[in-house]
Amino acid sequence: MSAFTAARQFTLGDSSRHPVRGPGWRTLDLMLARRFSVRERTEIELRVQAFNVTNTPPLGEPNGIFGTAAFGSINSAGDPRVFELAAKLRF
Repeated sequence: MSAFTAARQFTLGDSSRHPVRGPGWRTLDLMLARRFSVRERTEIELRVQAFNVTNTPPLGEPNGIFGTAAFGSINSAGDPRVFELAAKLRF
């Protein structure tokens, strides 16, 4: 917090427009699929999908309102690791 100070009245500060940036967004998704032939023209496809495999928390943006007690704190996050199972019948 000591890195930021309010500019004097009727003057421009020397920081950029949005000096507080949030953490980067990283995600790794994975999909495994297998097709099984049931008959000559019929097959079943089984899929397993994993979103955010590494379970890296997608953190939200920090509070950018200077002067508040929560300035610079991150209070939100996105979804954690999610798995999805699917089956598809093709005929």
